[in-house]
Amino acid sequence: MNHNATYALRQQFGDKLSLRWIDRLALSHDASFYRLVPEAVLRPTTSADIVYLFKIAKKYNQHLTFRAAGTSLSGQAVSDGILVDISRGWDF
Repeated sequence: MNHNATYALRQQFGDKLSLRWIDRLALSHDASFYRLVPEAVLRPTTSADIVYLFKIAKKYNQHLTFRAAGTSLSGQAVSDGILVDISRGWDF
């Protein structure tokens, strides 16, 4: 991920964004045998967060992979880009 994208995400999301290796590695697989280590893990909590995230991803040409509870058993929830974990923190 380029420096400008990282800076923009960190400015907006603060501690909702993790670039730590341990966090990235922990979410680098699902129930499948695939493994891709994401460049960043983001845990947005509002719809405004999601809107901003799409704007940043488009501006800096970054791909997003969304992960929620029960998302995947065959590799759809792994990414080498920005992994967006929406499995908790949402009130419906």
